[in-house]
Amino acid sequence: MATTKLILTTDIKEIKPISDNIDSVERINPYIIEAQDLDIRPFLGDPLFYALVEGFTASPQNTDYLALLNGKSYTTSCGFTIFFDGLKIAIAYFAYARFVSSQGINITRFGVVQKTNEFSQPVTVEMVDRIAGNARSVGLSYLHQVEEFLDENTTTYPLWRQSDKKRPRGKFKITSVKNY
Repeated sequence: MATTKLILTTDIKEIKPISDNIDSVERINPYIIEAQDLDIRPFLGDPLFYALVEGFTASPQNTDYLALLNGKSYTTSCGFTIFFDGLKIAIAYFAYARFVSSQGINITRFGVVQKTNEFSQPVTVEMVDRIAGNARSVGLSYLHQVEEFLDENTTTYPLWRQSDKKRPRGKFKITSVKNY
C-alpha cells in the first residue's frame, strides 16, 4: 500500500461538495489511499504506478508526471488536438465514491453506529449506492481518457502496458443467456 497521496482533499472538494466540518485527515485521506491502491494501481499496472508515485515524491515538478496527474493538451497520431483531464480527477471521483459509501457510519466502543440528529435524516442505502456508483462511473470515464493519453504517448511512458493487467472498464460481461 502506497502512503503517498497523489491528490488532496481539496481536489475532491472541487468536484463534489463536502462539509468543512469533516476532518479530512481522519475521514477522507484513507479513501484517497484506497482509491490509488485499489483503482489506479491495477489500471496503470505496478511498474507505471510505482514509477509515478516515486517520481512524484522525488521530483514533484517532473513535467511527465505532472501531465499524467493534471492533464494536458496533446496531439494524437491522427493529428487531432485533444485535452485530457489527468489522473487527479479520476482519483478524486474514486475516493469520493468510497467516502460516500461509508460516511454515515462510525465505529465506537459500543459497536458500529449511524449518527443522526434532530435536524437531519439519513438517506436510504439505495441512494448512497446510487451516488457512489455514479461517482465511480465518472471516475471510470476519466480513466478512459488516461488510457487514450497513455496509448498515444508510449515513448514518454514506456512502463505503460508492460504487464498483462486487468483494468477496470466499467463494462459488464454476459456469461450466459437463458431462454424462458
